[in-house]
Amino acid sequence: MDKRALLKGTVTSETGQPVEWGSVGMYVPHPGVGGGFGDVQVDEDGRYSSNFFGPYSWPLVFGATGHAVQWSGGKPDRFSAIPVKLTAGTTTTYNYKLKVGQAVSGRITLPETVDKPGGDRLIASNVTTKDYTAVGEVLADGSYTMRVLGPVQMTIEYEGPWPTYQSVQFTGKLTVGRRDQLVNFCVTSPTTMVICGSKAAIDVPLQPTPPARPVPGTMPAQPVLPGGGGPQPR
Repeated sequence: MDKRALLKGTVTSETGQPVEWGSVGMYVPHPGVGGGFGDVQVDEDGRYSSNFFGPYSWPLVFGATGHAVQWSGGKPDRFSAIPVKLTAGTTTTYNYKLKVGQAVSGRITLPETVDKPGGDRLIASNVTTKDYTAVGEVLADGSYTMRVLGPVQMTIEYEGPWPTYQSVQFTGKLTVGRRDQLVNFCVTSPTTMVICGSKAAIDVPLQPTPPARPVPGTMPAQPVLPGGGGPQPR
């Protein structure tokens, strides 16, 4: 049996500051399920370490509050990720600088007979790899925002008012490039959602979004992918 390899490093933001409430892993679990197999959490100084991995080359996925989910080498998906080579019985240091990514935001319109959103969310998945790409909380006014590292093509699922609108699928595929996008969705049936109103790229400089500092002794209200797994299931 192959000996394990030790992996460690520091995760920072684009400004060079340590990232808190982040995670490092091998895949992105379903939002709300919890951490993925082999995931490790980043401490308050942005450091992580793991002896879970075997002596092979691994694509790694990184996530943190206020940042897009992304893969080693600064890539948007596992197929384009640059694997990190590990050697048995030795320690490999892999430091990573997180990219903020593009903001996809807009509003979801439900039929007038449906209650307003509350605890609802959008879940984006990569069309090619099927990995979960982002989660966006839908507020009471129907607005949402999620961070995505482009370019990427995604499918979108809306988990709306329970139980009728628990799984509404976007009928097309949403392509995100390297600019922020405004996308409004209209729910037309309990299983169907389409783009309505405006869909535009917002050509503005991307600014890092500072993560909210948790109250001492508590966990963040909305853990993030991949390690936190997004909002907890209802």
